[in-house]
Amino acid sequence: MRCVGPRTTADAISCGHSTLEKMGDGATRTVEPIEVLCRNLLTVVRRGGKWICVSYSTTRFQHLHRGGSAGDMSISGTSDPPRQGWKVIAKRSLRETSGQRTIKDGSGERIVYEPSTSVSAYILEKIS
Repeated sequence: MRCVGPRTTADAISCGHSTLEKMGDGATRTVEPIEVLCRNLLTVVRRGGKWICVSYSTTRFQHLHRGGSAGDMSISGTSDPPRQGWKVIAKRSLRETSGQRTIKDGSGERIVYEPSTSVSAYILEKIS
């Protein structure tokens, strides 16, 4: 596949429980659900393919960060330098709410308070 865009999958999966993974030396580490999704999508997207993700999280792919800027994010599934994985090539804020807004209803205008939220779009590229 050249491009995938699983609708709302990353946010939904991120709400799941973490699991433990055995390492080669017998130790275990915690694996977040989003990491599992990233690994599974590696199997269906060809090298250079894109993954488009819209998320309510401004840090959805923070686990990909290996130091450096957002453009340097990658995942390999190991502690070795990435031989395969994802790189965030673009991140854009699509919408942000300020926490309050004015609405009009039958009794005039009033201020409605709501949590501040944002929607971000990510484009990731398979780098292996």
